[in-house]
Amino acid sequence: VLLIAVLAVAVPDREAPKVETAKPLQEQLFGEWRFVKVVLAGQGNSTGEKDVVLTFAKDVIHVRENGQNKPGEDAGYRIDATKQPIAFDLTPKVPQAMKIAGIIKLEGDDLTICLPAPTGPEVGRPITFASTPEVMLMHLKRVKK
Repeated sequence: VLLIAVLAVAVPDREAPKVETAKPLQEQLFGEWRFVKVVLAGQGNSTGEKDVVLTFAKDVIHVRENGQNKPGEDAGYRIDATKQPIAFDLTPKVPQAMKIAGIIKLEGDDLTICLPAPTGPEVGRPITFASTPEVMLMHLKRVKK
């Protein structure tokens, strides 16, 4: 009994282990993402020889192509994680006031964005991650530093 009492007193107080809470989706997107593949109207890879990187910041996406910043292609964005699939609204800086309604999926270091095809007919927000004649599917990979 004495041994148990001594051990109970000798055990130091420990802080409760810190439980890391998941960051909001928008914060998980912060950083650089390189295009791996773009499927347009169900047809293969349309990135060609270009190295395109998107940099997600708080309210804006910056575009870099072959190492050159493309400020004219920057866009604002909003995410609504309460929707399934997650709603992703893109607002290009030029031309202004044009909103593109898409969906987004983040799985670790893989990002998938699905938007109406720029050359396709006017369609609403896609509902699945599939490329059709009206929908463009983009696959990106997080750039490791």
